[in-house]
Amino acid sequence: MLLLLLACTPAAPPQAPSPLDSAWLGQLVAQPQLFTQTVDAEREAWVALHANSWRGAHRDSGKPAARASDLHADLASRLAGLEAMGWERTLSEWSPLPPGSALPFFAGLAALESGGDHAKWWLLVDEAADPVVVQATQKMLEYPTLGTRLPDTMGNPLLERIDQHLAARLGESESWPSGVAWTEAMSSGEMRSVPDPQLPWTLSVVLDKKLESTGMEALLFSDCLSVSVCGPDAIAALGVDPALGMEDDPTTARNVAQALDLVLDTWARNQRNSASPEAQGLLEELQLVPKFRAQLLLSLADEALKQGHPKQAVVLVQSALDLNSPRTLGPINSPTHFAVLAQAHLESGHTREALDALEVLARSYPEAVGADEILGDLAVLEGLDRQGDSKEN
Repeated sequence: MLLLLLACTPAAPPQAPSPLDSAWLGQLVAQPQLFTQTVDAEREAWVALHANSWRGAHRDSGKPAARASDLHADLASRLAGLEAMGWERTLSEWSPLPPGSALPFFAGLAALESGGDHAKWWLLVDEAADPVVVQATQKMLEYPTLGTRLPDTMGNPLLERIDQHLAARLGESESWPSGVAWTEAMSSGEMRSVPDPQLPWTLSVVLDKKLESTGMEALLFSDCLSVSVCGPDAIAALGVDPALGMEDDPTTARNVAQALDLVLDTWARNQRNSASPEAQGLLEELQLVPKFRAQLLLSLADEALKQGHPKQAVVLVQSALDLNSPRTLGPINSPTHFAVLAQAHLESGHTREALDALEVLARSYPEAVGADEILGDLAVLEGLDRQGDSKEN
């Protein structure tokens, strides 16, 4: 009788196909040898790309290096925007400004870089300032654009520095300035160093390879289901509605993240039950599903920022971070995660939280130092419980 009952028990229905089955994740599960075929020729660069160590990866010349270079360029662009926002907010809060300081010049330069129409407001000539600053300020008021080389730098080190950046962006030079752009004494007697606000803008141009995406080399470790279905579109293709609503409601963002987790966890569980040992090893050792999830949530956080929903962006990025090492760059936590988190916090009015995110980047990416320092000044100014007092005193 038991044998008869067993014979009559219907077989478990086959699992419904998932869009992940035909994506790069599913292809690697079905054919683990594709991974070796893809990465073997440039393994060191692929290892760096997987670890989100972009500065190491784009030193080579192949496809993973070009992808890392594009990612680094995007990061630099985000940092440039954060720094410009930091300069504008900081000098708006800082009253009175230190007499004779070069700070208004650099605020104006940051505004010129970001296309801000308020650049001339900061480019004021303070006759008490260093003559080098006065001359550079007057010149930039005559030439308020950064699209072409300066016609005459007049031997001025600030103007020469600006022109070196422009030369690199136009492909006329393979080097560009970095580090400290100016040093001046504060009323306390200590020295203030101003990081170069043009560095992230230059990197965003010279590192941009405009890579054309094709095949597994373009999709591996990405947030794409296919070359044309990435980010929020990939989330929608997985059966999860990526819509965040009209309001900046964190609960909506959490619900989307939870729905995405259900889809990805179900697929990963099915693979653990059916995939070959080689495929399971790839999934586990390289953390492919958590990495894919983190990048999908990051892309949605970016979309939230574009919609003017910074609180949702904070929730989405924090949901994406590896909680075992939430303040460390690695395979799950990309540099872009911290740049988006910093922007989301800043736009939410939480400068100190934005600063925390930037400090993670500043440890590995020198172009983040400028934004980190100017937001540090802003955090101090916002914390002063007094009026009409200089930050220096």
